[in-house]
Amino acid sequence: MSPLAAMSTFGIVSELTGGLVSTTYIVALIVVMFTVFSYGQMVKVYPIAGSSYTYAQKTLHPNIGFLVGWAVLMDYLFVPMLCTLVFGLYMNVLISAIPSYIWMIGGAAIVTTLNVMGVKLALKVNTLLIILQYVGVAVFVFICIRGLMHGMGGQTLFSLKPFYNENFAAANVASGAALVFQSFLGFDAIATLAESSVKPKKTIPKALAICCLLNGLVFTSVAYLGDLSFLGKQFQSADTGVLEVGLYLAGNWYIIFSSILSMIGSAASMLASQTSAATMVYVMARDGVFPKRLLAHLHPRFKTPYINIILIGVVSVGTAFFLNLGTAASFINFGAFLAFASVNFCVIVHYYIRNKRRTLKDKFKYLLIPSIGVLSNLGLLLNLEKNALLLGSIWLGCGIVYLLYLSKFFRVRLPEMSISEKMPDQVAPDARGSVPASSTI
Repeated sequence: MSPLAAMSTFGIVSELTGGLVSTTYIVALIVVMFTVFSYGQMVKVYPIAGSSYTYAQKTLHPNIGFLVGWAVLMDYLFVPMLCTLVFGLYMNVLISAIPSYIWMIGGAAIVTTLNVMGVKLALKVNTLLIILQYVGVAVFVFICIRGLMHGMGGQTLFSLKPFYNENFAAANVASGAALVFQSFLGFDAIATLAESSVKPKKTIPKALAICCLLNGLVFTSVAYLGDLSFLGKQFQSADTGVLEVGLYLAGNWYIIFSSILSMIGSAASMLASQTSAATMVYVMARDGVFPKRLLAHLHPRFKTPYINIILIGVVSVGTAFFLNLGTAASFINFGAFLAFASVNFCVIVHYYIRNKRRTLKDKFKYLLIPSIGVLSNLGLLLNLEKNALLLGSIWLGCGIVYLLYLSKFFRVRLPEMSISEKMPDQVAPDARGSVPASSTI
């Protein structure tokens, strides 16, 4: 999750909603928090790698688990693609003499190398990049406040227009919320690293909540100030709309500054999302639903699933050539909404139905909250743009065909992990900080 994520699609969402980006982020944050609650409940049951894939596999059925894993792979595999695309777009604005595809290839190559060399190295680099991003957020906030106080844009620091104005249309806000939801994607990656976490049953739920609330506050604040500062103006290019806001408020120097920041933010997101994708593929291969010999293999020195990491780097560059920014963001959300809806449903099945947790408090925790989570995620799914729904449906259809092949038309039960009844409360990473091959099989 990048603190600068609200900037990457700001212009697109602003055009779609008529300057109500702030409202879309509030709607998206509410939906996210219902899902965060459900992730926190499920990680207490299965504090292992795999996240939504594992929860659906163990709670519902291996076939459903596979389809959920396949759907979330759409998120995990193509978030690096989105970051690669943003990286190329903004660096091309900064140095137009170098084509965007050169920037995309170079950025992906550096990130892939760092991830192959291990989690600890990637974490150190990522921490530095995140600090720089918050510096960027602070600068953007500063120029917005200064501009508003000097009579630019909405000419005031306090206004309801970024939340509700004459352009308000519920359908557009819902579509905008479905699009900006990609800014939150990544919080679920925390759950995929449960096997490398200390006391995952306690730390993972807290980390999920803190991560989403903190970033939700940042996203909404950035969107509010951006909406207000550019009030009444039109974008020349919505894809790089935030650059036009900065140019209006601060002049040409902000183009250079923001392009560098976008490069940093994209690189940080690529680092994290590529690790998550590689881990998910590794877990599914370890279960036997993908080629185990190839994709469940760890580097002999770095102990990372290096083949997966390299493949994801190649895919992220290759697919970035064929999608625009809006379609790419919506396409990614398709898989996320399906996966998040399944996690919420798993809470209902595990706690309310199977274990009969049905006191008044339990009905609130294990029936009402996850039910709202299921419906809200499916509602946003239906509000994605048509191209994203088509691409997502094709991806899901390919998964169903592969499932039929694996299960021999449902005559054979899919392979899955055999988890001991007593889960360890702490699974430490190895000396290099890498994900262990397995500690619970």
